[in-house]
Amino acid sequence: MGKFFSGFLIGALLLVAGILSFLSFGMMDPRADTAVNPIEQAMSAGALDASLKHFAPRPMDTVPANDTNMLAAMRIYQSNCAHCHGDPQHPEAAMASSFKPRPPQFMKDPPSLLTSQEFYVIKHGVRWSGMPAWDYKLSDHEIWQLSVFLNQMGSLSPTVKEAWRTASFAPGQRGGGKAGQHPVKAGE
Repeated sequence: MGKFFSGFLIGALLLVAGILSFLSFGMMDPRADTAVNPIEQAMSAGALDASLKHFAPRPMDTVPANDTNMLAAMRIYQSNCAHCHGDPQHPEAAMASSFKPRPPQFMKDPPSLLTSQEFYVIKHGVRWSGMPAWDYKLSDHEIWQLSVFLNQMGSLSPTVKEAWRTASFAPGQRGGGKAGQHPVKAGE
């Protein structure tokens, strides 16, 4: 039994050494304009899910999913997110194809993370994915609004649904900012 365990341990160490050598010698193709290896895709998705379960804040009270918060979040989304994740007029975001891994297209595949996990991803970003950390630009309140909006996309009120249907990302549009630069004001 000892020989089996020793052999298994040596095999595992050789596998890890081989993977590290492969990466260290630059043999992994870093280009964003090539297809993602299915093994890389599966491993990165699994690692992200596990990390979110570990690091994201536990479910907590956020902002209410009322029209005021959802309309504000929709404007934040249009200004900051639609160019990568799509919107009703552009279900396939033009920027999406230039990223590997490709950002989720929320019009075709709505988010399925917990609101607290959405908050964590938006606030801190996702390393090696192109998803930036938005805490430099959006306040925690705005990030919570956006997180709730993403989880409510399929069940928006008629007022928000109509505004969402007619809203469109305009190139050059700017928004967000902890210093009050965001065009969305409380109560809008």
